[in-house]
Amino acid sequence: MVKHKEKIVSIVDLDFAGPSTFQGNAVVEEKGDYELIVYAYDAQTGNTGVDKVKVQVQ
Repeated sequence: MVKHKEKIVSIVDLDFAGPSTFQGNAVVEEKGDYELIVYAYDAQTGNTGVDKVKVQVQ
């Protein structure tokens, strides 16, 4: 999920890229501060995780 100014601007599906690694692309149209939030769930093992990072687009 990509948030800008407290609003969700994009939801990006991530592809498996290797053990504990996923990748995806998001296009943003405005400069500024963004928050990226990743939710992950493995239905096979029940393993779940959430992480957030803030980035600045110039």
